Amino acid sequence: MTQHRLQLTVVAFLWFAITGFAAPVAAAATATILFIGNSFTAGAHSSALNYRPTSVHDLNGSDIGGVPALFKTMATEAGLDFDVSHETVGSSNLDLHYEQKAALISRPWDHVVLQPYSTLDQQSPGDRTRLLDYVPRLARLFQSANPAVDLRLVATWSRADQTYLPTGHWYGQPIGAMASDLRAACDAAAQATPAMHAVIPVGQAWNLAIESGVAIRNPYVDAPPGQINLWAADNYHASAAGYYLEALVMFGSVTGRDPRLLGAAEQAAAELGIAPAAAQTLQRLAYETLTHETAAPAVAGPPTGLATDPCTGVPLQPTAAHQASANVYLSWMHDWLALDWGQQCRYQSENAALPAASPRRVVMLGDSITEGWKSQSQGFFSDQRLDRGISGQTTAQMLVRFRHDVLDLHPVLVHIMAGTNDIAGNTGPTTLSAIEGNIATMVELARAHHIDVVLASVPPAARFAWQPTLRPATAVAALNDWLRDYARREHLVYVDYYSALKDESGAFRSELSGDGVHPNAAGYALMQPLAERAIEAAFRQRRQ
Repeated sequence: MTQHRLQLTVVAFLWFAITGFAAPVAAAATATILFIGNSFTAGAHSSALNYRPTSVHDLNGSDIGGVPALFKTMATEAGLDFDVSHETVGSSNLDLHYEQKAALISRPWDHVVLQPYSTLDQQSPGDRTRLLDYVPRLARLFQSANPAVDLRLVATWSRADQTYLPTGHWYGQPIGAMASDLRAACDAAAQATPAMHAVIPVGQAWNLAIESGVAIRNPYVDAPPGQINLWAADNYHASAAGYYLEALVMFGSVTGRDPRLLGAAEQAAAELGIAPAAAQTLQRLAYETLTHETAAPAVAGPPTGLATDPCTGVPLQPTAAHQASANVYLSWMHDWLALDWGQQCRYQSENAALPAASPRRVVMLGDSITEGWKSQSQGFFSDQRLDRGISGQTTAQMLVRFRHDVLDLHPVLVHIMAGTNDIAGNTGPTTLSAIEGNIATMVELARAHHIDVVLASVPPAARFAWQPTLRPATAVAALNDWLRDYARREHLVYVDYYSALKDESGAFRSELSGDGVHPNAAGYALMQPLAERAIEAAFRQRRQ
């Protein structure tokens, strides 16, 4: 055994002992593995699609290498002998493989990896019914050929097109929400299938890459330099780097080996054109994701009282416990807000990375209506026009983070658009006077720091999907009356989105919103010139 192989064996054993990972696959015997899936398995829309196709068996004869070929290369480098096969059909769900490919795939495999369709159900995104039906069926099929087969289910990544485009099922939610929902569905399918050994957390690795600042959060806007784009050009499939991260997580899950041991000179990364430093970063993310899956909870818990970094322990992405809950998003928000009610940690890393403020820096403070603006308006935001919207926030929460996300960034102007979620009761019952007081306090804080204010109307809303019993149109109109009068009394620039977006009943014009609360692309296109004129008016007023 060479020194390198000895080091691999010793480190892998120690890693298994520390993390409780599945026992590492032995290097002595050839192991058979079958990957079943779709274009996400095949590596479509990237150079992974045609990566080393002769190193694996394509059961459909399509001459595809894909993620299975990346896995093969990694396993060989780790000294493991895998005979790798795959059966992939683009746009397919698991029912197709069971109904149409059973005779082809029913063999005594040692390992089988199942990859469902990216939205769970192509016709009904987010519906786990078909997944829960066909995972047990496939498990029984493979167990009948080999009762000891190691079965694993892939929980995949969030699609940017499903999150940032108004047509997406997860539109308006944080980018990690889709991956968390997919994970929760896969966990449910695994729990209903005793033979299922594990869920492979590919989506959680993507979430970690995004939240740690390694990967870009939104491919529809300009990304900070140096960040990796895990999506392909269609913002749906993965890029070569995205598939590489997927393969690393699969490799670590199936083999029990530490992906970091592949190192900077890893062959698949080099052949895909991934720089050595980026390859090591992605290997680390795969390792951290996999170890998080099995790590015991910390006894001490998050910090309390004074702390060097109060954001330590704050769940900026859903944990395994959240993913196992009935409602991933609500349980995640419950725990985040318990530790960070104002969500001051949301933009902590982005704020720290900003360049020095220019004489024209503007902060756009708000809720999801502001947060979603960035994905719809190319070129409107920059490091001198900052989007600091947070989905679901009320004026009280914005007041808590006003220093972190406005004052400490030293803008000359802040655009405040807030109040929708107060009316919805997101943080409990309130009054119009309480909302008005919070907004007035933010204005006073800005002025005390020589920051001018553009005060924006609340966009129209006749109902809230998350609070269906409320009829908010009257309250929205009343708040906007106060905002307009307050801006006039205080000599603030007021921007009236409400009048431009509402219909005769006070509801959001249907052609400008998909849900009656959030603007769609046409809605933001109408708002943008109004915002531009208001900002320029505030700059002119400042110079006088």
